[in-house]
Amino acid sequence: MSAFGHVIAGTDLAILIYFLALNSFYAVLLLLSIPEIWEQTRLAEDDDFQRLMQSDALPPITMLVPAYNESATIEASVTAMLTLEYRSYEVVVVNDGSKDDTIERLRHAFDLYEVPRIYPETIPTKPLRAVYRSRTRSRLLVLDKENGGKADSLNAAINASRSCSVVKSRPWEGPSASPTTAR
Repeated sequence: MSAFGHVIAGTDLAILIYFLALNSFYAVLLLLSIPEIWEQTRLAEDDDFQRLMQSDALPPITMLVPAYNESATIEASVTAMLTLEYRSYEVVVVNDGSKDDTIERLRHAFDLYEVPRIYPETIPTKPLRAVYRSRTRSRLLVLDKENGGKADSLNAAINASRSCSVVKSRPWEGPSASPTTAR
């Protein structure tokens, strides 16, 4: 066997050992996670937890979703947020002057219709173009406004929110992401 053959054989052995070590580490992590998975499954099936989730003891929340040029992901993201298993919540999506067809995708996907603005502007923001409600999803409110940046979009959504507890989420993350709570 030539020197080149020994180098190839050594490299093959090193790669094999690396993958065996890596996969063994993953197997150990999987085994260590089994008790936590078991606990989460038990909690999800717990009757007391389910009663709490359906009671009036939990405060209403508003999910704030700023969206700028999100036409590729906005429909799936908003749909995911609307599947949240929580008794009282609303989703406020703010189209921040997108240059793509974000607002058109929202209008088509959720059968939006324009409504008059019925809330006070307690925080100054860039002008609103329109406010929309969905015919099919009563928890959805969409604001279309001139571009003012993410903070301005969040301020517009806070103005429109009906609850005292608000949760900010990026469109592509959905409700399972680690949101930022405000107010």
